[in-house]
Amino acid sequence: MGKNQHHIIRGEETKIAMRNIRHKAFDHIKKEKNNGLSEDQVHSRENQVQGMLNDFISKVDHIVETKDKELMTV
Repeated sequence: MGKNQHHIIRGEETKIAMRNIRHKAFDHIKKEKNNGLSEDQVHSRENQVQGMLNDFISKVDHIVETKDKELMTV
C-alpha cells in the first residue's frame, strides 16, 4: 500500500467506526421505546442521529479529498 492510499483507508475505517456508533445509538433508542418513548420520538431521535452521521461522514470525505489533492501536488 502506498502512502497515497493510507489516508483513504483511514477515512473508510473512520466511517465504519461511525456507522457502528450509529448502530449502538439506534439500539439504545429502541430500548428507550420499550420504556415508553413514543414512535414519533423514536423516529425523531433516529433522524437526528442519522443527520449527525451524515455531517461527520461529509467532513471525513472532505478531509480525505483534501489530503488526496495535497499528495497529488507534491
